[in-house]
Amino acid sequence: CSFNSISSDKDEPPVNVLFIGNSYTHMNNMPAIFEKIAHSEGVRVNAEMSAKSSHTFKMHSKREELFETIRSKKWDFIILQGFSRELAECPEYIDTASVPYLEVILDSINYYNASTEVLLFMTWGYKNGFAEREELSTNKSMSDSIRSGYEYVSKLFDLSMVPVGPVWSDFQSSNTKIDLYYKDLAHPSYYGSYITACSFYSAIFKKSAHKAYSGRLRKRIARILQKSSYNYIVSNLETFKLD
Repeated sequence: CSFNSISSDKDEPPVNVLFIGNSYTHMNNMPAIFEKIAHSEGVRVNAEMSAKSSHTFKMHSKREELFETIRSKKWDFIILQGFSRELAECPEYIDTASVPYLEVILDSINYYNASTEVLLFMTWGYKNGFAEREELSTNKSMSDSIRSGYEYVSKLFDLSMVPVGPVWSDFQSSNTKIDLYYKDLAHPSYYGSYITACSFYSAIFKKSAHKAYSGRLRKRIARILQKSSYNYIVSNLETFKLD
């Protein structure tokens, strides 16, 4: 998928982006941060979300208001985010717990606008892993399992991925003083939501958010998050089917 032709000309209609997810999406109103980053870079974007806390793809597929939103306008991009542990499972589990319901959502998107680009929002592992499951009991093991699940779904439906989780892991490996996690060790802090928004900006527009809107952050900190997310995304475009 190539998004380089997207124009920021004032006469062009805005790029319509819909985020479908749960609290990982709506925490700190991340889509609004993404929209403001784009606007500050001269790119006209209309970002909206249909996000419900703790929702899985199955639960989303039962929400009539979600389908009303899907058919409400011509979406250029729709982002799909699963529950935090939903895709940290084996393919056999995903095939029954997630795939049929993803198909329902994707069928609706394709029916109303076949040209919409659908992107998977690859999430992150809990800061200390999920202690109730030995195979997910560390941040790395949980993050790796989530990545494998998203890659499985990506291959199954031929969808591009926005590797937010890997961006987080790459950033935290060398920036231990900036905590991307909220105090519950699972949800994003404002830093986490900001680097997530930057990741979507870089993945969709292939541009750095350098000197963009910094929200509640000091500009110096915002620059670090902007640069880190952009560098990881553009270095891995082919890996995540974003080229």
